[in-house]
Amino acid sequence: MVPLETVYIKEDYILTGRSIWKVIGETLSDEDAYIFVCPLVLFAIVGFIPSLFYRISFKATSLAYAPFVWVAHTTLQSAASAKLRLERITKGELEKTRRWLSGFVATALAVKFALARGWIDLTAALAQFPSKTFVQSLLVPNVWFWWQFTLGIDALMTFCLLYYADAALARLEGVGAWREESVTKTISTASFLRASLGIVTMSYFFYVGLTSALRLHRP
Repeated sequence: MVPLETVYIKEDYILTGRSIWKVIGETLSDEDAYIFVCPLVLFAIVGFIPSLFYRISFKATSLAYAPFVWVAHTTLQSAASAKLRLERITKGELEKTRRWLSGFVATALAVKFALARGWIDLTAALAQFPSKTFVQSLLVPNVWFWWQFTLGIDALMTFCLLYYADAALARLEGVGAWREESVTKTISTASFLRASLGIVTMSYFFYVGLTSALRLHRP
């Protein structure tokens, strides 16, 4: 009943379901064993099921916090040197892809802002989009959704990280060098916040996709 206790201590000294059944089978007849076991099983169910549901409900929250734990481990607790982390930001393929996507997001939000302010003719601009569904569900010129702000902040932080990493690389050594500890804390905190925004946004999209799929399969 206690995890891993049987690994370090002989099983005969540990109270387990198997050991209890073994004692019952050796001391009682089959008929008496069933008479004895039925109340015992009922007692075990009453005592065990609530704790089981509590354990499941508690661990089910890991679906929400596990991504943030992983992000914190890879950003705030990264063992890589400051120079290596800065080079990954400025030259890494993953960051290059992220900057390309951030540029697309920034451009889309800039166009939406211009449309909302009336700087661009709405009818003519919307006619340029090949998909009306994209305009109606994602762009929506006159409405600002919260996830568009998180996407915009994510994109802005991506380019700010590039600028800071490039500046820090040139100042890690020599006269007036930046403290490596301060540089590491700055990029760790910024990377963690950016990744957290991404997790929140993608979780919302996953939720929308899941509810849409369930709605389509509902009889």
